[in-house]
Amino acid sequence: MPVAKVGTFTKTVAAAPATQIVAGVGFQPKALIMWWTGQTAPGFAADLDWGIGFSDGVNSYSVFGLSIDNIPGTNVIFRGHHLKALSRLGMRCSVVSFDPDGFTLNWTPNDAVASRIHYLVLGGADLSAKVGTFLDEFFVPPFLGDKSVVGVGFQPDALLFITALYGSAFGPPLEDGGTRCNPNLGMATATQQAALSGSLLASNLGAKRTQRTDKCIEALDSLVTGAEATLVSMDADGFTHNFTSGGDFRIGYLALKGGQYAIGSDTQPAAPGEKKTTVGFQPIAVMLASFNRVASAAIEDHARLALGAAAGSDEAAMWVGHTALSNPTSADRGLTVAKALQLVDSDAPALVDAEADMKSFDSDGFTLDWPTADAVARQFLYLAIGVVPPRTLAPHPVPIPVVLPAPALRGIPVVVPPPLLPPSPPLGPRTLAPHPVPIPVVLPAPALRGIPVVVPPPLPPPSPPLGPRTLTPSPVAIPIVIPSPEVS
Repeated sequence: MPVAKVGTFTKTVAAAPATQIVAGVGFQPKALIMWWTGQTAPGFAADLDWGIGFSDGVNSYSVFGLSIDNIPGTNVIFRGHHLKALSRLGMRCSVVSFDPDGFTLNWTPNDAVASRIHYLVLGGADLSAKVGTFLDEFFVPPFLGDKSVVGVGFQPDALLFITALYGSAFGPPLEDGGTRCNPNLGMATATQQAALSGSLLASNLGAKRTQRTDKCIEALDSLVTGAEATLVSMDADGFTHNFTSGGDFRIGYLALKGGQYAIGSDTQPAAPGEKKTTVGFQPIAVMLASFNRVASAAIEDHARLALGAAAGSDEAAMWVGHTALSNPTSADRGLTVAKALQLVDSDAPALVDAEADMKSFDSDGFTLDWPTADAVARQFLYLAIGVVPPRTLAPHPVPIPVVLPAPALRGIPVVVPPPLLPPSPPLGPRTLAPHPVPIPVVLPAPALRGIPVVVPPPLPPPSPPLGPRTLTPSPVAIPIVIPSPEVS
């Protein structure tokens, strides 16, 4: 069954190539999700700086974005994506191995910033994971309609998506650069999906955000929808989605199989206190994300995204924000290792509007404790991860006797006989009709007992007796001559 761990570690600042071992996970991972803001300590700092990446131990994909604070006249923006577990300007992280108690990373190149990095790892014998990417350029223009991705190796139970809205034409194969920044995250099960995105544009100081509960991919580009898709099906070797907006974009995915998954949305409470979210099973981990606004399918001003997770008693969260049309630019970021989610709808300064601790994982959901909450019903998305409950067998209708061997025979396999068929219902007494003619039965003498007795077959019934006959007189008289005495 799946197991999960949320944690935070400090990136090594050793010169590349730098190997770093992250231990204390408690199991060998099958899937790794890392996210960060480039900060060295919890709290808020200038600049929008974010990154997220997936790895299955063999394949990896990551995206990042950066917007500089307090620049007059224009947004100074970078974005990128790489076939690495985590990436940033001047830094790349590869997974060397998944270990019995954690994972080993390699930083090449590496920077001198001791950044704090959050992670969620999933493992367990029943879990399968696959990280991959697909390009819309492999699809025939206009890049719309049903598109199938194959090569996953199994039928997924859940999917996560990220994209930098880059295609393949900008470098061999993946590089930094650009004048736009697009933080985003999408998720899907066979019946549920949700996505959120922000968008920054350098040329006009623009900043937008959106959040959907009817899409699995929703990525803004140049302040409008760039890639948008709904999940159609989970297939035997991948998945199919329907693109209603698209282009020459590379999209990364993490596919998971094994366990239970629920995707949905909820809102913060109107005042500090606890609030339960029902998902239908007991989670072992929860990912949380929000665009820091009330529920809406519209594209709204300002880019503000929050991401967090909790497993057991551990939790970690980040936040990034950029105010639209601010001159000079106003961009900030936040990091916490003491909350599962922080919601902030302001920057310069960034003020916490609501924040949540994971109070408990309940039998049918999870409960968040909100020590800080204003009256705004901000919507957040969740991915709840749980184990498959054990199967309960119904009792057999007939008890099966099991004979245990004597002490001297212990250690010899016990053969349990197959279950007995239920007995047939007893037959009731039969009443025989009397034979019309008695059948005589001659019992043998005592000396002959033991010799089979032959019972003769029944006699046929006797013919009915004849009654007196009445003769009809003849129509002609018949003379009768009586002889004389002498002749007689």
